[in-house]
Amino acid sequence: MPNATYSTANDDLNLLSDEVQEVLGRRFSWVVRHGNLLTLAAFLSLVALGAIVRYPMTVELPGTMHFVGTIQRIAIPPGQAYQPLARNGQTVQRATPVILCSAPTNVIRASQEGVCIWENVTATQATLCIVPNHQTFDVRCAFPTEKSRYIKLGSPVTISCPAYPDARFKGFVTQRSVQAQGNSIWVNVRFTVSQSSHTLVVPDQANATLRFTLKEQTLLSYVTEALL
Repeated sequence: MPNATYSTANDDLNLLSDEVQEVLGRRFSWVVRHGNLLTLAAFLSLVALGAIVRYPMTVELPGTMHFVGTIQRIAIPPGQAYQPLARNGQTVQRATPVILCSAPTNVIRASQEGVCIWENVTATQATLCIVPNHQTFDVRCAFPTEKSRYIKLGSPVTISCPAYPDARFKGFVTQRSVQAQGNSIWVNVRFTVSQSSHTLVVPDQANATLRFTLKEQTLLSYVTEALL
């Protein structure tokens, strides 16, 4: 009985063409024999790399900037003869004479320490602004609700404003509103500028751009959040 089975198998092989018998008898290359193992190893390497490589999660949003503090503004009435005693950009102390008016003679003094900025200067009128040496600004913006869980008090923020396109200011989150407005919450950011680096004179409101650095996340977690 075993001889009959062996004979039948040989007969079946003899019926195949020479090309088929050649393929069946050929030893496949290492890549073909271990292709699944290579694919699995490459996939696991990508997963491991995605779990190791980290990068910061950032969100860039528009905001409105407000000056916190007092800017002393001294307006010279039209037609009033005057003599400036402080030049533009000069740092003055409190009670320093800054303007000498004539008819009647009157000396105007600085009410605070700061930097003198002359505005709207013409032959007949001018405005002198005395800006504090260390200026503090609050910036308010609407933050997306779905990422609000990453916002913490003290989180770092980079602020830029159109008036100073080459300047970047460092601030931090001081307040976040629990009351959502639509799909966002209000977030307040504060930053301080030293006169040694920049002199900012802004109106009551000015536009700004805020770049939040929320946290460092891995590539794997980013892909997982995007899929979910």
